[in-house]
Amino acid sequence: MNYNDFQNKLDSIQYSENRFKLWMEDGRTVMVLSPSRVNDPKGTISMMRSVYKSVLELDWKIKVSLSIAAVHILKDDENVNYCLPADYSRKVATYYIENALFRLTSLWDMLAQGYRVLYDVKKNLNGKKIDIDHVKYKIFFDQTKTPHTDFEDEANRIFDYITKNCNHRTSNELRNQMAHKFTPNLFYASNYTVNAPYPMSFQITTILEDYIKVTKYLSELFDNAEKIIALQMNNL
Repeated sequence: MNYNDFQNKLDSIQYSENRFKLWMEDGRTVMVLSPSRVNDPKGTISMMRSVYKSVLELDWKIKVSLSIAAVHILKDDENVNYCLPADYSRKVATYYIENALFRLTSLWDMLAQGYRVLYDVKKNLNGKKIDIDHVKYKIFFDQTKTPHTDFEDEANRIFDYITKNCNHRTSNELRNQMAHKFTPNLFYASNYTVNAPYPMSFQITTILEDYIKVTKYLSELFDNAEKIIALQMNNL
C-alpha cells in the first residue's frame, strides 16, 4: 500500500462529535446520573456518551500515530537492515507504531465496554461481577465466558474475527510482545529469544486494517444504541 492510499483509508474513518449529547434549551450539554437505567433514555444516552467520548479520544490518537508513522515508512521506499543500528526516522516510526498498537487494544476494550453498558451485562457466566475495571474484550465476547443476551449474533461475529483474522492476530501478537516479552522491532538472536521483526510497512498496514474493523463494530454498536434509546423514549 502506498502512502496516499494509506492516508485516504485512514481519513475515511470519521465520527460525529455530537452523537449521544443531551442538549439544554440554551445550547449547553448535560450529563445524567440516574437512579435506575430501566426505561430511562436520558441515562442510557449519558452512559453511551461517556463511552463515545473515550472512543473519540482513542480514535484521534490512533490517527495521529499512524499518520506520523506512515510518513517515515511509506513515503520513501523501505530498505531496512534490522541488523544495523536504527536511524532516527526508523526510531520515530517504531515509536508511533507501538503507540498506535496500545491505543488499538484500548479501542477493542471500549467496544466491550459499550456492549456492557448498553445491554447491562453485570456478571460473567461464573457469576463474577463485570464492572468498568474488569472488561477485557477477548473474554467479554467469548460465549463460553460471558452472557450475550440480546446481542448474541453481534458477539459471535466479533469473537469469530478476533480469534481467526490474521490482521488481528498479528496486531495482538505485536502488542503482547511489547507488553510482556521484548521490543518487537529489534533483531534478537540469543538464548533469551530470537526475533526477526516484521517489515514496518507490513505492521502499519496490518494495524490500519484492524483499526478499520473495530471502527466498523463500534459504528454498529452506536447505531444499535440509538435504536434502543428511541424505543425507550417511545415507551415513556
